[in-house]
Amino acid sequence: MTDKRKSFDWILLAIIALAAVLRIFRIASESLWFDESAVLVRIESSYWGLFTDWHSHRQGWLHPFLLKLWFGVFGSSETALRLPSSIFGVLCVWAIYVTGKKMFGRTAGLAAALFMAVSPFAIQHSQEARPYTLYLLGGILSIYSLVLLLERYSRGRAAFYVISTLVALFSHPLAILLFPAHVAGYFVFRQYPEYPAIRQNTRLLIRTLLLTVILSLPQTGRSLILFVLKARGGDISRWIPEATTSTLAQTVTHYFMYPPLGIAAVGILGLALLLYARSDRAARPMLLFLLAVVVFCLLLPWLASLIITPMFVHRYTIPAFAAVLLALGWALMKVPRLLRVMTIAGLIILTSIPLYSYYENVDRDPFRQMAEFVHAEFLPDDVVVAHPWWLKRIVAYYLDEYPEMKVYAPAGGDSVGDWAEIAGRIWVISSYKKVGAREDGVVDAVSEGRRIETDFDMADRVNLNPWRVHAAKVRVVRFGIRGPAASPGMEAVELVK
Repeated sequence: MTDKRKSFDWILLAIIALAAVLRIFRIASESLWFDESAVLVRIESSYWGLFTDWHSHRQGWLHPFLLKLWFGVFGSSETALRLPSSIFGVLCVWAIYVTGKKMFGRTAGLAAALFMAVSPFAIQHSQEARPYTLYLLGGILSIYSLVLLLERYSRGRAAFYVISTLVALFSHPLAILLFPAHVAGYFVFRQYPEYPAIRQNTRLLIRTLLLTVILSLPQTGRSLILFVLKARGGDISRWIPEATTSTLAQTVTHYFMYPPLGIAAVGILGLALLLYARSDRAARPMLLFLLAVVVFCLLLPWLASLIITPMFVHRYTIPAFAAVLLALGWALMKVPRLLRVMTIAGLIILTSIPLYSYYENVDRDPFRQMAEFVHAEFLPDDVVVAHPWWLKRIVAYYLDEYPEMKVYAPAGGDSVGDWAEIAGRIWVISSYKKVGAREDGVVDAVSEGRRIETDFDMADRVNLNPWRVHAAKVRVVRFGIRGPAASPGMEAVELVK
């Protein structure tokens, strides 16, 4: 038994090392995308502002707070900005192992950890300066700590539950959906005599949950207020698309980033549930608890998007992704060893296809490529216009390394200054699809008396990953030197993913 445990420990170490390599490898090979620039804007505010300046398009305060501390030491290069997410991503591999081991045994934990380690979906979020791996880490540990707490109540386990759940809650607004999943888990475990401590410590468990809710205020309260305002037609997160019946099915593609891999994984899990779930009494409450996580963190946002207001984005449901991997680990544990090894090998081979495409192709907005092109063609009197104005931070991030290149970001045509008249050529960099009336006036103002010399989408000049999660178009338009002829203007083009 001792040799077996040591062998498993070495396997876990190898899986964690693999996860670290895959998350560091080519971490700065791609441009920052727009949402990462939004994090840059946020960490440039004061520490107090991180707690008070919160809006629908921003996530919780914890990730930018940690990133601001990191930023002060390591700077704002692409590698420095993304490395904390990679660290959290590696910790997710460890976290899903200990959770799977506690729920179903070491074999299931190792299988779940392996799939998390090589998952292109998890790796992509581990290589961007966004809060999703921190959110995922908190979500996994909250599942783990609740199982520990329901098994045997102690102050240490209660503190672990409160802290891990708060990590998730302070990372993303939709982490609030973990609460109903946890309550459902409580009632599931309560039905099994193997967990007598639940009935004995009901009041303590309720107090622990209430303490977590209280400590998560005011963020959870503000999230609920924003949701109500959005449901009433407010101007909040308008970019989230309308949900359809196919949106839910697309979750499999997003989670596995390759349809055959997603179909295979879901098929294996479904077959195992049909064959073994009823007979495996020890695993049944764990599986029902994971089902509750999927229902509340995945199905509920989708239903709310269909009935109330759009709020479903696949990366927002990332705790459900962890639940699926944990259940998949259990499914593989149930099959004979030789078949298990062959199945895992087949899944890894399928995973290598989207993983190779992820590393070799472009998965994010090509702002860096835009900057390289503009710099190569730039003349001394040229200026750059970021359009709409809120693109200035991401455009300037890549153009600031060229001091001779001036970047303007007027909010509307009436705010265009004299620089537009005396400039040589004007480069207009546009991205994302929703441009308001005031922003539309910018192009008319800067292009007056000029003709278009260059007009193309940078996304058409790079090799996009066919299974990418997101890569917006980045349109580059160059207006020539002002002359007597009127400009034909910029044709309206919708800039979407």
